[in-house]
Amino acid sequence: MSERKVSVKDRAFQATAGLNVPSTGQGAPAPTRSRTGPGTMVAHLATESKALVENSELRAQLMEYEGSLIAKPLDPTLVSRSEYTNRHTDTFFGPAFEELKLEIRGTGGNQVPGKVRPIPGTNPQQYLVVWGQRRHQACLEEGLPFTAIIESLTDKAAFKEADRENRAREDLRPYEQGMSYLKALEKKLYPSVRALADDLEVSASAAAMAVRLAKLPEVVLDAFPSRLDLQFRWTSDLSDTVEKEPELIESAAKEILAERKAGKAIPAAEVFARLVRKPQKPAAQAIEIRGKKLVSITAKGGRHVFAFEKDVLDATRLSKLQEAIKKILA
Repeated sequence: MSERKVSVKDRAFQATAGLNVPSTGQGAPAPTRSRTGPGTMVAHLATESKALVENSELRAQLMEYEGSLIAKPLDPTLVSRSEYTNRHTDTFFGPAFEELKLEIRGTGGNQVPGKVRPIPGTNPQQYLVVWGQRRHQACLEEGLPFTAIIESLTDKAAFKEADRENRAREDLRPYEQGMSYLKALEKKLYPSVRALADDLEVSASAAAMAVRLAKLPEVVLDAFPSRLDLQFRWTSDLSDTVEKEPELIESAAKEILAERKAGKAIPAAEVFARLVRKPQKPAAQAIEIRGKKLVSITAKGGRHVFAFEKDVLDATRLSKLQEAIKKILA
């Protein structure tokens, strides 16, 4: 039977297990007396020298082995985003990100580690974020160490890990997903959307829609308050309009940008409707009494629907309402 191969890790632990540990004298074999002192000393030194060299090499290998598994605090200024980043910079603004910064500030750094890969040939050593981009940015802005697992990964392996980790934690927005997939295709990590979807174990149609969204013209994307506002359900209408009426949608986008620059707030839903020239559904109107909404009025199919809040109408009020309506419509 062949002997099991001992791993580097096991060899290192075996070789270094007894170093720097004083003997207790209990159960230790009795030392043999040397018959020739000088000869024994030379042999001993030669053996010790070889063992020390080997142990030193194994310790170095063990440190490298463990370094890929243990999270370490890093200078956040030595860590940067990869070209395959799947986070748009708008994600580093707003209440959710401020809450994350507050949490990290309170704990003196990120308690949940990120992951980085070393950039070869850099001194001091620099790294690229694999996942944990929001945590890294928060640590960078707060001037706190960024705790991360260090592991050498190929571009493709890093891309797959980042996609999987973000889906399990802070899910990507449609544009971020499309931007990430588009970059992977442009950099030839995958030959097609189908190959990408199969490898990532995601829906091929959803991946294709995300890529289509990210491919919209810059002027159209910039028309929205944030690219993070874009919705998957808008993709077909926007792409079709770009294909069939490129000049009209570009003109509408520039008009929206000019209005926003002048200080007008235009919600994303209104931007979409104006770009594809779809009439917006009129917003529901409300009847408030002493600051409390009691009735909402919506227009549907040429009709107006009045919706009363629960317990607003008792029998007496309903009777009065019926009489009032009769007088108004008489």
